[in-house]
Amino acid sequence: MKNISIPAIVRILFGVVLLLLGYVNFEQSTPLPGTPDAHMAFEQAIIDAGYVTKVVGVIELLAGLMLVFNRYAALGLLLIAPLSVNFVLFKVVLDPGTIAPIPFVYAFLNAYLAWTYREKYRALFEPR
Repeated sequence: MKNISIPAIVRILFGVVLLLLGYVNFEQSTPLPGTPDAHMAFEQAIIDAGYVTKVVGVIELLAGLMLVFNRYAALGLLLIAPLSVNFVLFKVVLDPGTIAPIPFVYAFLNAYLAWTYREKYRALFEPR
């Protein structure tokens, strides 16, 4: 039996989570009642725009497939990096009162896996 490393397990689990989140973004939803007004207004504006949730869903689906099948996984992590930052900022700025670690876990997993693929990103930081 082949040894499976911790980064491989994290990569596959995070990929599955991204696939599920990508699928959920295609379902039309409304903000949950009881959320702060700024949070609700922002989320409703994104839903009303129509295309934003679909674009995020496609990005999460693509990145999830890349991670699950370990094909272009480093690229998948780059694709969702802006989403990770936005999820954390959204939580910190628009919904600071509730205890919801999900955006921080999402960002941490993205950062952890990006760290494991750091050799693939080395060329991005070389001055030309």
